[in-house]
Order: sequence, then C-alpha cells, then structure tokens
Amino acid sequence: MRLMKKFVGTLAATVALAAAVTAQAPAAPSHRGCPPSFTSWPVSTEPYQADNQVDAEGNGDGLVCAKPLDSKTFQVGGQTYQIYNFIDNVAGTGE
Repeated sequence: MRLMKKFVGTLAATVALAAAVTAQAPAAPSHRGCPPSFTSWPVSTEPYQADNQVDAEGNGDGLVCAKPLDSKTFQVGGQTYQIYNFIDNVAGTGE
C-alpha cells in the first residue's frame, strides 16, 4: 500500500510538471508576414546576397522582410543601391 501511494504521488507530480512545461511553451507563429515597418522582399532581387542567407537560415520560402537603413547606400558597377536590414518573414520576429 505504501509503495502504491508513493507511485501515485510520483505520477501526479510528473503530470503536473508536464502540464506546467506545456503551458509555458511558446506558440508557433500562425502565419507568415512582416512587421509593420518592413516590406515583403523576394530573395531573387539583385545584387543583394544577404537576403538569400537570411531566408536560407529562416523558413526558406524565397521571401524575407526588408527595411531600408536611413541614407545608407553602396555602389556596384556605377549603380547606387539602398542598404537594407533583412529578417525572415515569420510572424513574431522582431526588428
């Protein structure tokens, strides 16, 4: 009888712990999208390469979120391009 009480007590503690851990687990994003200050960006846009790396390390769907950095540019072949901050396009990602 004593062994049975110990088993039931241990089982109850295990179930309570499992329920607490499950309740604290973060919810998975319900959809993909960009934060309000970012725009959706196809990673095929040239000459950018950072966008491809961000997508490859993220969800790999061919899109990222882009936000231009204030008056920061670079030149390639005489053409001036805007510099962007790229993040993966999963809802819940921060700026």
